[in-house]
Amino acid sequence: MHAESNSRAVHAACCIPDKSAGSILLILLLVLLTGCGGKPTAEGFARIKPGMTLPEVQRLLGAGVELFEDDPKLPRRIAIPTPEQRAQMGMPDQRWFRWMVDKHFLVISVDDGRVGLVNHDGKLVGF
Repeated sequence: MHAESNSRAVHAACCIPDKSAGSILLILLLVLLTGCGGKPTAEGFARIKPGMTLPEVQRLLGAGVELFEDDPKLPRRIAIPTPEQRAQMGMPDQRWFRWMVDKHFLVISVDDGRVGLVNHDGKLVGF
């Protein structure tokens, strides 16, 4: 009988999930359901400043849309430098992103992992 009770204890220990494993699964489920980034809002736009990292911006606003110099959806008054122009300026890896909320937009440049220019509805921020 003692051997049978030990085998039940071993079976129970193997089959009952650890509380920390359950917590990890719950966190992963929440991340999958809510996504990893925020949602673009006017309040979020106001919080974006030069020097932030792209992941910091994406946590506030979501992924955004990467822009290129020939993008037909480029907001008016925004000019994205060509790869040749970026190379001449010493920023060959510079990238540009856009977020929209209603008729409002935010465009940022990112170079060396940090936000450089911030354009909110046609106005430069942080200068």
